[in-house]
Amino acid sequence: MVEVKWWRGPRVEGGEPARIPDATEARRLWPSVVASRGFDLYGGVCPDLNGARDMDSDEMERLARNGLLRVGPAGRAVAVLREAWGQNVAVSLLAGSGGALRELLMALRFEADADGLNHVTVNLPPGHPAEDDLRASGYDFADAEASAYVYALSL
Repeated sequence: MVEVKWWRGPRVEGGEPARIPDATEARRLWPSVVASRGFDLYGGVCPDLNGARDMDSDEMERLARNGLLRVGPAGRAVAVLREAWGQNVAVSLLAGSGGALRELLMALRFEADADGLNHVTVNLPPGHPAEDDLRASGYDFADAEASAYVYALSL
């Protein structure tokens, strides 16, 4: 089970959208994703509210083939997207920190603007180290009082 809270960053004009890696690159990114601070808070799953899946290199490759991965500079930050429920870019998992993650978070806001969407929504487990990077990149709690719980069942 993973608890997530919603963060929101309004769209911003003027920059370049985040880069979408190909499937081969996505597989190579897996070791840095799993080693990222805060990854353990996800409990080994990608908390996609449309259906949680085990997170591994195969899943990274599948996500890339479906256009649901974004990477920051030199692959030092990764955002896993999900199908949005509204007019937004929806992120279900973040990896990375510092300048690379902040640049990626801004690029997602630029992407929202380029696509004519209202904002970026990020689902993040409480206490995740990326909270500081989200604040520094213009994101705020969309609903500080509410949490969602995502379950994954292995059969």
